[in-house]
Amino acid sequence: MFRKMTAIIAATGLSALEAAALFVSLGWMSRWLSAPMHDPDFFWHLQAGRWILDNGRIPQVDPFSFTMTGERWVAHEWLFETILAGVERHLGYTGLVCLGLGLYALFLLMLRCWVRRAAPQTSDTRRSLAIVATTVSLFPFWSLRPQLFCYILLVGLLLLCEQRRLNGGQTVALALGAACWANSHGSFLLAPALVALRVLRTGPFLTIPPTASRLQWLARIRDDEVRHWLARLVLVLVAGCITPWGPTHYLYPFQVTGDALVIDSISEWQSPNFHHPYEKYILGGSIALFFLAAACRPLSALRWDLYFLSVLFLLMTLTALRHAPLFFIALTALLMGASSPTPPPSPGTNHIPSGVKVATLLIAAGALFYGLAGLPGKRLADHVSPQYPAGAASYLETHPVTDEDGPVRLFNQYDWGGYLIWRLPHQPVFIDGRADLYAGAVFPTYVRIMKLEEPEPLLETEGVRRVLLAPEKPLARWLRLHPAWKVEYEDENSVLFRRSVL
Repeated sequence: MFRKMTAIIAATGLSALEAAALFVSLGWMSRWLSAPMHDPDFFWHLQAGRWILDNGRIPQVDPFSFTMTGERWVAHEWLFETILAGVERHLGYTGLVCLGLGLYALFLLMLRCWVRRAAPQTSDTRRSLAIVATTVSLFPFWSLRPQLFCYILLVGLLLLCEQRRLNGGQTVALALGAACWANSHGSFLLAPALVALRVLRTGPFLTIPPTASRLQWLARIRDDEVRHWLARLVLVLVAGCITPWGPTHYLYPFQVTGDALVIDSISEWQSPNFHHPYEKYILGGSIALFFLAAACRPLSALRWDLYFLSVLFLLMTLTALRHAPLFFIALTALLMGASSPTPPPSPGTNHIPSGVKVATLLIAAGALFYGLAGLPGKRLADHVSPQYPAGAASYLETHPVTDEDGPVRLFNQYDWGGYLIWRLPHQPVFIDGRADLYAGAVFPTYVRIMKLEEPEPLLETEGVRRVLLAPEKPLARWLRLHPAWKVEYEDENSVLFRRSVL
């Protein structure tokens, strides 16, 4: 049996150590993904995908809230959301966890190929350690959200950019990847940026003197490799326009990240808190390794493009923690010893006793089976984190209050909006995790209400009849003391208020 397993592993091109690292990483990630769903944005992404499947089109206006009803909504992550809903519809929540696990396996395999290409002298042991270290760094960010496509497509594009030239199949893959990226996540601007960086990495551009004339520049551009990658850059730019919004979609990421109030109010958009153990030890340690690698490498071996990406992603991470995976990805090849120019891949194998290989693979296979043994059942409702107001949602479902316009208006806290969209699809919410939709209008009102800055007139202006909050929120304590608001339902993690007089 062991011989068959090693033969299968050898057929994939993985060494025994790399396969063991992959098994351990997938077992770890399986346990992480099988934990009760805690990500507040997952729920509205899933419900958006369901809406697309049910209606056979991409929503152009907001269908989920009463505060932005009829307003334009750019559902720029529609492709991932449709895949998410399709898998959940046919395979249940178990299928979604397996989807996340399969995407992570693809990510690790592509990362291994990229590292092997960028740093061919790296041994199997170091590549195996890189796989495990990547899992330790990335697992808090690997949730069933559209950024999974960002991480996979980023590594895939980095792998393609290691080629001197792309053949026909690779060119098609480049274009399809750019188009999928543009319809799955706002980070799609990285695709043309990376190809442009690849153009600059070609030899002719690096040898142009500062005093070069226009004719000298034109002569360099006529170089075959430069023209090859310039053509691929144009192709990627065109592929990024294949969205329901056309070329104007390139402006969208700048509109999303331009609201200071949203950025200051949402934790994943804030700078790292180095008092937290993860930021202190994992992120802080990675930053220290980056500077150590930069100081110890000779300038002649400098891969300036990877250093540039690492510095760029580090600055982005220090601005918003959500960008940390990009920094970890770029850092991996640097720590593995990526050099310039890149030589062809070499085996880089280690001579390890067969007994050690057997023991390592058996332990790693045990870790993988342990992780897979914890896969959740098909019903998502059975695997939701207790941080969400399940009891209050059930009460709202069985005790609806309506007026001439439908369900009465419900004010909810921000991180529960996505859950309520999924749990109560017929109850419009006040706000949810689509910060890009609410920025500039609803979000400031929400912040003022939660900070008790004239909450009564603001709630009255919005026509709110019900309020659902965590009991410890200041607004909840204020409503308990207000004569016009009565507690309608309460449990250990939520309280529902109803206005008795308008």
